[in-house]
Amino acid sequence: MIWVIAGSGLVGLLVGCRYAAPALLAASALAAAAVTALGLLAGWPLVRTVVAVAGSLIALQGCYLAGVGLTYVLARKSRRANSRDKARVPVPRGG
Repeated sequence: MIWVIAGSGLVGLLVGCRYAAPALLAASALAAAAVTALGLLAGWPLVRTVVAVAGSLIALQGCYLAGVGLTYVLARKSRRANSRDKARVPVPRGG
């Protein structure tokens, strides 16, 4: 069950870094269906399956937010570095 939750977290981080919020809805539905199917096929008790689904969704969505934040921070650093580089370029003067 820990590997299911960790995998959901990794998927959430990747989705957060790459895609917008509607992708999170699709990923959440897919994760809930996949974990439910895994629980039924593995013969887990109902309580364990519900806990696994809830844990994987919490990990998926929490890591999605972390991925969005990471993308924002890296983009901000990149914009700052680009603006500093442009300030250092000498302006050619006609004459």
